Amino acid sequence: MTSAEVAVPDMLILGRESRGLSQEALAAESGVSQAYISKGENDLIEVTGERFEALAEALGYPIEFFLQHEHVAGVDALFHRRLRTVKVGELKQLQAQINVMRVHVKRLMRGVTVETPYAFPRLDVDEVGGPERAAQLVRRAWRLPLGPVSSVVASIEAAGGVVVPIVIRTDKVSAAAQWPLTEDRPYFFVNAGHGGERQRFSLAHEIAHMVLHSYPVDEQEDQADRFASEFLMPEAEIRPQLKARLTLERLGELKRYWKVSIAALIKRASQLGIIDDKRMTSFYKMLSARGWRKVEPLPIKPEKPTVLQDVIDTHQRVHKYSLEELSKLARLKVRDFVTTFGVSEDAVPPPTSESRMRLRVVG
Repeated sequence: MTSAEVAVPDMLILGRESRGLSQEALAAESGVSQAYISKGENDLIEVTGERFEALAEALGYPIEFFLQHEHVAGVDALFHRRLRTVKVGELKQLQAQINVMRVHVKRLMRGVTVETPYAFPRLDVDEVGGPERAAQLVRRAWRLPLGPVSSVVASIEAAGGVVVPIVIRTDKVSAAAQWPLTEDRPYFFVNAGHGGERQRFSLAHEIAHMVLHSYPVDEQEDQADRFASEFLMPEAEIRPQLKARLTLERLGELKRYWKVSIAALIKRASQLGIIDDKRMTSFYKMLSARGWRKVEPLPIKPEKPTVLQDVIDTHQRVHKYSLEELSKLARLKVRDFVTTFGVSEDAVPPPTSESRMRLRVVG
C-alpha cells in the first residue's frame, strides 16, 4: 500500500462489525490502540500506514476493501423474521455481514447484465386490497402457473433479484432482504443452515417486504406472513384440500405437494377459518411431542441460486479473470472468495445454455 491510502471510516466500522468484534477486541487482535481505532472510525484522524495494514490483517479483508465509498444500509433497510428476539450484538453483526456481502456481489456483477423477463412491482397494500391480493398480483405478474411455486429462488431471479445463501450466526433469523435506494435490484440473503421449506417461506416473506414496504410500517411482519401464505398456498386452491379431514399424515402429503412445512399448513388452515384455535393448538402439541417443531419429517431440498454463479462463470470464461483477479474484484482475499462463493480453484466451468441466454457482457 502507499502512504496516501486512507481507510474510509464507515468501511472500518463495517469490517469490524462483520467479524463480530468490539473496538477493544480489535485492538487486542491488531496491536493498534482502541483510542486510535475509535478516532479513525469517527473520522477524527486518518487511518494510514502500518496501523491501517495491521487493522486490515486482523479483520481479514484486503486493503482495497477499506478504500471503498459504499452506502451502508441501516437496520430499516433489512427485513428479517423474529427481529424482536434477536440480540443486539447478533443483529449488528448480521447487518454488517449483509452489507459486506452486498458490496462483494455488486462488484462481481459489474460488466455483466442479467436480462430478466419480469420485475419486482411496487404495490400499496391498502390500494390493492391487502397482502393476499398483493400476492395474487405478484404471482400473475411473474406468470406463475396454478399449484405450488416450483422454485421461489428461480422466481426471484427471473424478476432481477439476487439470492445469496449465507451462514447466519443465530437460528432465529431465517432470511433478510435489502434494496438500498442506490441499487437497481433487491438482494435476498437466506440462512444456509435452514431446510428448504423454511427457506421458501422466509424468501416469500421477504418478497412481500420488497414489494409492499418501501417504508417500514407497524404491521409489516404480519402483512409479510399473510403475503407469503397466499403466495405459496393460494386460498382458492388449497382451501378444498385443507377442508378434507386433516391428520398429520394428510398434512405430510400436502407438504410434499406444496413444499411448505407442516406447521405452515396448520397455520394456513387456521388463517382460512378451517380449524379453530383449539384444533390448531392440538396439532402443534402433536408436532412438539414428535420433535417436529424443530425438525420436521419429509424434508424439502433447499433451492439453489444460479444467477451469481453464472456471473462468476462468465467472468472466468469471457473476461478471462483468474481466481486472484476475481477475488480482487470482489474485495476479498483468495481463500475467503473460494469459501464464500464456492468457486473451484482449478477448472473453469463450461457455460450452460440458460446462462448464455440471460447473461450479456457489457463494458
